[in-house]
Amino acid sequence: MNDTDMLWIVPSRSRPQNIARLIKGWNQTRCYADLLVVIDLDDPAQDEYHEVLSGAQHWASYSEILERKMLSWKLNHYAASLAKDYDFIGFMGDDHLPRTPIWDGLMGAQLRKMGTGIVYANDLFQGENLPTSVCMSTDIISAIGYMIPPTIEHLYCDNFWKTLGQATGTLVYREDIIIEHIHPHAKKAESDAQYERVNSARQDEHDRNAFETYKRKQFAADIQKVKGLK
Repeated sequence: MNDTDMLWIVPSRSRPQNIARLIKGWNQTRCYADLLVVIDLDDPAQDEYHEVLSGAQHWASYSEILERKMLSWKLNHYAASLAKDYDFIGFMGDDHLPRTPIWDGLMGAQLRKMGTGIVYANDLFQGENLPTSVCMSTDIISAIGYMIPPTIEHLYCDNFWKTLGQATGTLVYREDIIIEHIHPHAKKAESDAQYERVNSARQDEHDRNAFETYKRKQFAADIQKVKGLK
């Protein structure tokens, strides 16, 4: 049984060193939230992940192994199944790193004040422009049925969160909370096969079209569902 009201989901593939870095940041910032690292069944670094995570049990981390799935499937699967156990669920990539002491407590306090809300941090790259890491009240997930429209696979998730939050008046950007995005596009990390796959022209076209289709067909209904929570 969890003893916190906040869960962060971090999908990862072939980057156990990033999870080791994240765990170090979790500890240094005195984070209280639960962490769920989701890895793939066919990940060649699976044993390394388990070794890294085994040293973090004192703050209730745990991992799940799945058949290989896209980001949206992983977030939606766990967000939907765990929403009843947490008041807030967040997402960050394995290339994010919390910097601000008690950052999760600050985000939780903001969300409690809002009641229903979506909060995102300063990633030192996109800043206010895009919520590359985000935390939301689970009543939103339960109301619309997902954390990301399931037709969006990987990209444009942050566009969705920002668009939904702005349209429903539930979005807050916290410039003072730093969750750094250590990404190749920010010139802070080297590219790898995973980055190249999910940032390919094919992936961008697929997810951009999926997001535009969602806005035409489902967005208005989701806005009403979220507004009905307030």
